[in-house]
Amino acid sequence: MKFKNLLTAAIAVVASVGISSQSFAIPVSIDTQGFVTSYIYSGSVDPFAGSINVGDIFSSSTVVDPDTAVDLNGSNNVGWYQWHGGLFGNDIVVGNSISLSSQSVYLSVYDDYTSGSVTFDSFRIHSGLFTNGDERISFSLGLYDFTAQGLDDDSLVLEPDLTMFPNTYFSIVSYDSNNSVNYSIYGTLFNLVDPPVQASVPEPSTILLLGLGLLFLFYVSGRKTINLDNDLVTN
Repeated sequence: MKFKNLLTAAIAVVASVGISSQSFAIPVSIDTQGFVTSYIYSGSVDPFAGSINVGDIFSSSTVVDPDTAVDLNGSNNVGWYQWHGGLFGNDIVVGNSISLSSQSVYLSVYDDYTSGSVTFDSFRIHSGLFTNGDERISFSLGLYDFTAQGLDDDSLVLEPDLTMFPNTYFSIVSYDSNNSVNYSIYGTLFNLVDPPVQASVPEPSTILLLGLGLLFLFYVSGRKTINLDNDLVTN
């Protein structure tokens, strides 16, 4: 009876892992680095008291899930992708002065897109968050190629090649409750981690092995063993 109960528990573990694995997400982190080229603030008081300067290092880590990526734009050369909550979003750091985190992220991909007389390819990341109740911070990062050779289509890009996008930027802009700009930070990118880093999330197979291992140990620990004449006898 005891073995039957353990077998039933093991089957339950397998079934639960099998069900959860059907919607198992594999988030990917797109990491970038750059440096500040411009910092402007309104009013007479610097909100960072001189700690933000041209040349400060910028870094961002954008976590998305390629398995659930759905193009929300119906056109053939523009792709819109977005994620909200959980692991997804942006972590942004500027020098030792700014550290922001947003649980939403929006990516746009433009392939052979024409605006006015200019045709270009671009890959952009956007996110926003509210701080202190009234302040809204908008973050944007972009790669542009004005020869329209950087992309093949408008599908989600996880490994954009910086050598194919000579024009890059990032911006962090703070707005008050009246939508007036508190401060703005602009910069350019010099590095994009390649390949993207998969976030540390246990695979369903790992969870399954752990569960079955614990059940096996529990079963073995409940049995008595004695040693007679160097032969292992189990009661």
